[in-house]
Amino acid sequence: MRCAATCSSSKRAALWALALLSLALGCRRAQPMRAEEVFVALGEAARRGDTKTVFDLLDQQSQWSLMSAFRAQQQQRDNVLAYYPPARQAGELQRTQLLVGVKDVAGYWAAYCRSSGTLGRLARLGAAPGADPKGERVAWRSGGEDVALCREGARWTYCGLREALEQLKLKATRDLETVREGVESYKGRAL
Repeated sequence: MRCAATCSSSKRAALWALALLSLALGCRRAQPMRAEEVFVALGEAARRGDTKTVFDLLDQQSQWSLMSAFRAQQQQRDNVLAYYPPARQAGELQRTQLLVGVKDVAGYWAAYCRSSGTLGRLARLGAAPGADPKGERVAWRSGGEDVALCREGARWTYCGLREALEQLKLKATRDLETVREGVESYKGRAL
């Protein structure tokens, strides 16, 4: 009888180990680690039109800038629709054109890629032009495009859009402030 109890607990332990291993493998992101792999994956994803993979290859600062711009434009749109007079709404909503038909950050990123031609430029990338760099940043040229990669911890990321996405965020933030001032003005007139 003791063997049955021991065998049962061994099976339970094995099942727990298998469950934990499955969970760990399922949660692990298969991300390229070397700069050359990121470079190649970037070009391949762009040629497939895979904006999700390109987004996943972006550096964290670029991702955060994009998410901040998305939230600021959502708030702009919501405020304009809620508080601006109907005659002024269409003109004010021009600032949020990337949001048309978009429900989430992934859709916003896809709209940005379409409007900026990002995927078209990245689709021209060829083979990685050099060996894996030793520093924290590398800039390679391929297909007429400069591609900047940055090291973030143990992995390399695409940081070539960092400045453009930061500018997008700053513009969206300034536009949101302008809309908020307009909201206060329209609220004041309503009183």
